[in-house]
Amino acid sequence: MTRPWRVVDVASLPWPHDPFRRHWVERFRDAAAEATTDAQRQEIVRDIALGLTPVEVSACSYHDADWRTAAATAIAVVESGEACWKALDDAARETNLDDETTEAFLSFFIEPIFVNGTSLGSGQHRVCAMKLANVPRCPIEM
Repeated sequence: MTRPWRVVDVASLPWPHDPFRRHWVERFRDAAAEATTDAQRQEIVRDIALGLTPVEVSACSYHDADWRTAAATAIAVVESGEACWKALDDAARETNLDDETTEAFLSFFIEPIFVNGTSLGSGQHRVCAMKLANVPRCPIEM
């Protein structure tokens, strides 16, 4: 699994433009119905996401994982230069990740987050979850 990885500040990543699998998808889509650009949709998603209560955030399964630990573990693997399946398995086991956090950790490698222009090409839900969890950094595919 050789891919060019880059570790970035989560705050520098764009907000999602269409959180299609989110628990609050209808709220986002209704609010963004008149938006004509991804930038407008991103602002709407950001404002709604930041306005969710802790109970509302917890209703979305993407927030079940410990994203801080998942991202930190993924960064350690990337920085080791050994982003192979054995290294991923070893890191998950050594860190003693729970099921949700293991899934979050592996998602960085199975379906890498990447930016396409000014929008997320992959990783909208994960980036939203990390932003709301105040995760400082994460690996993305270059």
